[in-house]
Amino acid sequence: MASPIPILCRYRAGTGFLLTDAKDVWLLTCVHLFSGLKETPLIETFFTGAEIRIAQTSSVIPLFLNGQQRFSVVINEATGNLVDAIAIKLEPHEIAGLIGFGMFEAGSIKMTEVGETVTASGFPGLGQKIGSGINTFEPTVVQYRVDEIHGLSIRLSTPGAEGLSGGPVFDELGLVGIMHGDVGDSTAMTNALVISLDVVGEQLFR
Repeated sequence: MASPIPILCRYRAGTGFLLTDAKDVWLLTCVHLFSGLKETPLIETFFTGAEIRIAQTSSVIPLFLNGQQRFSVVINEATGNLVDAIAIKLEPHEIAGLIGFGMFEAGSIKMTEVGETVTASGFPGLGQKIGSGINTFEPTVVQYRVDEIHGLSIRLSTPGAEGLSGGPVFDELGLVGIMHGDVGDSTAMTNALVISLDVVGEQLFR
């Protein structure tokens, strides 16, 4: 199974991961790491000039290359805002620098069911650790039970954690989605939330 990647974005530290369809490779994470908002409207300035820095490395991945957008986002038709997921198509030299983290296969994307156990991995507290001078990070792995599925949103049984956002959520058979938030707020988290890649993947990987 692929490993999560510790990343630094415009407003927050979080997690990303790689996915491939054997032709292209994408780095996936959350939109809110760029906007700083729980609900992000489709406003281009959130992404203009933005980049992803890979913690513990010198790797920098800009969202625009030679003036051209090279990321995909999806509009949530129910709200008019962006789904909290972004996929950046990587260049060969960028893939070479990240290959050690491993990749999920696009063909492994699957839907889960209520009551099933899923696993999330990422870097909770990454921002605070970097701020305190810690520069060695080990991923945290957490198991959850699926409580509810509503459209593209999957609610889990227990709270998430800041820093897990953008990380992969998977089970023994494949990749389920992207951890992106919680039903509660940062002071009182209750149930972690996941974006279903089975629902949004076809629009996201373009």
